[in-house]
Amino acid sequence: MKLLIVISVLSLVSASLTLAIRNRTARTAEACNVNVCPGNTCQCSYTYSPIAVEDTPQLITLVYVDAITDAIYTSYLKPIIEGRTNPDDAQIGATFYVPHEYTDYERVNQLYNLGAEIAVHTITRNSLVSYWKEASVDTLVEEFYGQRQIISRFANIPIEDVIGAKVPHLEMLGNDLFEAYVVSGIKYDNTWTARSSNRYFPYTLDYRSLQPCELGTCPDESFPGMWVLPLVDFVSQNNLECSSLQACSLSGTASEINEWLKEQFNRVYNSNKAPITLVLSSGWFATSAENLEGLQLFLDELQSYDDVFLVSHRQVRDWMLNPVEASSFATDIYYRDERCTAVTCELLKDEEIRYMKSCVACPTKYPWLGNPLGS
Repeated sequence: MKLLIVISVLSLVSASLTLAIRNRTARTAEACNVNVCPGNTCQCSYTYSPIAVEDTPQLITLVYVDAITDAIYTSYLKPIIEGRTNPDDAQIGATFYVPHEYTDYERVNQLYNLGAEIAVHTITRNSLVSYWKEASVDTLVEEFYGQRQIISRFANIPIEDVIGAKVPHLEMLGNDLFEAYVVSGIKYDNTWTARSSNRYFPYTLDYRSLQPCELGTCPDESFPGMWVLPLVDFVSQNNLECSSLQACSLSGTASEINEWLKEQFNRVYNSNKAPITLVLSSGWFATSAENLEGLQLFLDELQSYDDVFLVSHRQVRDWMLNPVEASSFATDIYYRDERCTAVTCELLKDEEIRYMKSCVACPTKYPWLGNPLGS
């Protein structure tokens, strides 16, 4: 009975939010300037720091974008995070954009309890670019809000802590995407790519963005309070622009990987100190054991800097709201204790059996679009 009540309430909330967005008055975004966009509530799209560059902390976010499985958690994710600290002696932060299929929600719960940020990478993570280009606002809401619900319920994480999102294939979907974000309770996006020569700091969509549109269609309407955390490209070993370690085809010995990562870091650190996002994936880790070792060498070397902090995307956004000097920066890391009584659920998806690790009682059906709680 309690579960049915929860499901009914969530369904009513979703319906109310969808109705609200349909009644939203679209407004073309106007040009931004600091006189109309105060930094504590709104931010223009600029390529310079809100404080003196020499005082700006270099913020780096480790991001993982694939299903979180037991093997991935044990072999790669936990070793990267656990025991590594920032200059303020706090454990480093990171952000995990979680898709639904094949994800072990017990491990998601453990990452959350370690202090990591959990964000959304949709339910289906459909492999067809055309699916996303043609998706309606309603479909996008099912993808993003549905995955927030799935993470919250089956990893036992407060839904209000799941506020970031990324679109598969980094395909920008125009105004529809941000309308869907508003409905879904998403507060920031990390899809919008930027060339390595255009290192934008995070900004809001209260006013018109100056960031060029590299993939898909970018928004031209105003979405007050909605943050964009630009995904700034690297330059690959073949001198091509790329946004993730896998897309950069990064390979070689651990030493060579470390040197390339240092080169990319120095490009930013010695210029405007825009936040850096290092996108990690299961495919990149699986390519070679040298990859993890090279990444760890790089992260080890970063610990010699007193102004470099590995933090979550949420803290990058929060720093933009209240930019403090590196000497005063404090890592926003919280150890939580959200209970997880793990069970393995054997569920039917179409004609296939799927095994899903959950922190709560198994649902009746496999959670999916239109039925995220599996009722």
